[in-house]
Amino acid sequence: MKHIPPSTFYHQDWVALWQTMYDQEREQAERITSVEFTSSDCWSGQSLRFAKAAQRVAQPDHFMRFLVPHLRATDTLIDIGAGTGRYELFLAQAVEHVYAVEPSTSMCKQLVSQVTAAQLDNVTVLDSSWPDTDIATCDISIAVNVLYGVREIEAFIRQMHAKTRRSCFIVLGFQHPASFIGPFWEQFHGEPRYPLPGALECFNVLYQMGMLVNLTVIPRTSRFRFEHEQEALADLRWRLRLSKAQVSDTVLLDAMAKYLDRDEHGHLSPRNQRQHVAVIWWTHN
Repeated sequence: MKHIPPSTFYHQDWVALWQTMYDQEREQAERITSVEFTSSDCWSGQSLRFAKAAQRVAQPDHFMRFLVPHLRATDTLIDIGAGTGRYELFLAQAVEHVYAVEPSTSMCKQLVSQVTAAQLDNVTVLDSSWPDTDIATCDISIAVNVLYGVREIEAFIRQMHAKTRRSCFIVLGFQHPASFIGPFWEQFHGEPRYPLPGALECFNVLYQMGMLVNLTVIPRTSRFRFEHEQEALADLRWRLRLSKAQVSDTVLLDAMAKYLDRDEHGHLSPRNQRQHVAVIWWTHN
C-alpha cells in the first residue's frame, strides 16, 4: 500500500490559526477605519437597529427548536453574548432562570428595555464580558454568533465549560454572517475582505483542546434582510467604514443594485446567503 504523507491539517495549531485569522481581520478593519467609525463600543449607534431586526425573526427559530429538547423547566441558563435579547422572552418561558451576559453597553440598554417591557422577572442582565463574568454555575450555556469576535477562544470555552453543569451550545456559521460584504469591500477598498474564523475552525479548536463534541448542521437562524434602502445604506456604511465624504449614497446605491436582491415587498437581501449554520455542542459526563 502506498504511504500517504500526513497532511499539514493534522499538524495544524488550530488555536494559533484562529488567532491569526482574528488578527488579520482586525488589522484590516482598523487600517481603513476613520475617526467617524471609532468607538469604545463598536455597537454604539447600531443597537436600536439590531434590536428591531432581531424582533423581526419569529421565535422559536431553528436553533431554539434544536435547543428545547435539551431544556428542563428547572434549569438555569447562561446566554453569553445575548445582544439585544433575541432569545430572552422565549427562554424565560422554557427555564427557571436566564442570565443574559452582554458586554456592549448600548446593546445592554436595548436588552434591559426588552426584559423590562416584557416583565421578565426570571431574566438577569449582566453588563459584562465573558469569560470575566462573575456568575454561579448553571445547567445550560449558549453562545450564538458570538465567537467570531473572540480572540482568546480557549479561555472563553474553558470558562463556558466550567460554568455549565450539563450542556453547552455554540452556534456559528461556516462563514461570518456578514461575509456578504466581500464584493462591496473589494469594490470600495480594492482588496479582498479577510475572513473571521467560523464553525469548522471552532470544531477543530475544541478537538485540539481535548474536547469531544458534536456538530449538528441546522438551517440558519436568520437571514440578513433590510426593510428599505436607508436601512441597508446605514448598515453597509457601518460595516464598510465608508463615510459620505468617501462614497456618495448614489454610488453605494449602485453597488447595492449589483449585490443585493429586492423582493416583492421592497426588502433588500444579500445574494447567495449561506443556508445553514452549525451547532457545536457537548454534554458533561
